[in-house]
Formats: sequence, C-alpha cells, structure tokens
Amino acid sequence: MPQSKITLASYVTISRFFLVPVFIYLFLAESYLAAVIVASIAGFTDLLDGFLARHFNMRSRLGSLLDPAADKFLMVVSFITLSWMKTIPLWLTGIVIGRDLMITLGVILLNLMRIRLYYRPTRLSKITTFFQISVLVLSFLAVFLQKRPIEWLQMSDTLVGKVHYVFVYLAAFFTLITAGQYAYVGYKFYRFGERKE
Repeated sequence: MPQSKITLASYVTISRFFLVPVFIYLFLAESYLAAVIVASIAGFTDLLDGFLARHFNMRSRLGSLLDPAADKFLMVVSFITLSWMKTIPLWLTGIVIGRDLMITLGVILLNLMRIRLYYRPTRLSKITTFFQISVLVLSFLAVFLQKRPIEWLQMSDTLVGKVHYVFVYLAAFFTLITAGQYAYVGYKFYRFGERKE
C-alpha cells in the first residue's frame, strides 16, 4: 500500500526539479560537457526513484504525483528553451504544452466532480512521448553541431536537420491525436465513471 509520508524515493524525485534549470543554464552557457553530466544525473534519478520505490517499499502517493510531474517539468522547460533559441517551432511547443494543460484541467475537473480516475498511459501516449523526447534530443544535438563548425561534422549537421524536420511533424501529429484520445477518455469517465461517495 502506498505510504502517505515523504520517502527517500520522493526526495530523489524532488532533486530532479532542481537539476533541470541547472542543465538548461549550462546548455545556454555552452558548457556542453557539464550540461550532459547534469542531464545524465537527472536521468539516473529517474531510474533510482523507481528502483527505490519498487524494491524498498518506498511507494507513496506523493511520489506517484511527483515522478511524472518532474518528467513533464523537464520536457516543458526544454521545449520552451529550444523554442526561444528558435530550434523548435513555437507552434509545436504550444501544441505540447496545450495538450498537457488540457489533460491537467480535465483531471482537476473530474476530481472536483468526485469521479474515480484509473489512469494508465496508452500505447499512443508512449509513442507520442518517444517522438517528443526525440525532438528534444535532436534539437539539443542540432544546437551543439551549429556551435561546433568542424568540417567532418557538416554531414551530420545536415542529416540531423532532416531527421529533426520529420520528427517535429510526427511529434505534432501524435500529440494532437493523443489530445483527442484523452478528451474521449475524459468524456467516458464523465458519462460512465464511478462516483466517489
């Protein structure tokens, strides 16, 4: 049964909220090695909190909320930063953030109506997350290559640009599809969901 108190796993998750702005600052300062190290630590915390929760009975209600929130925080901050750098189209960032806001508001409204929610990520949402993360990785890589005008990297720069272009539209497509999917799921909860007493 999930614990109500804060656990070590939750503290590990909370650390990710502080690592994200450090990573962005280092990347903008063009301290790429330090930025990669911080990003790697953030990725490790994502694995560590899950390991602690599963194997040391540190599951908690707070942790179940914080973990996806920390991941979303990283993605949203990264999308905003890369849009500001004009590496990711502003319209894609708007679609990504807009979908997440729609889902968040829907969950809040359904909770206010005391409707029980049973959430499990859909296959389409996992595909969407894959393309969104791919766009971020390719965008960060594109910025790095632009800042490193080395002759043998020119072909890589062109290839990354082409793949990035395709993935931007795939990410937008799946984000919009899953927005519709979650809207339909929310509607089903509203019409047929179990009400709390």
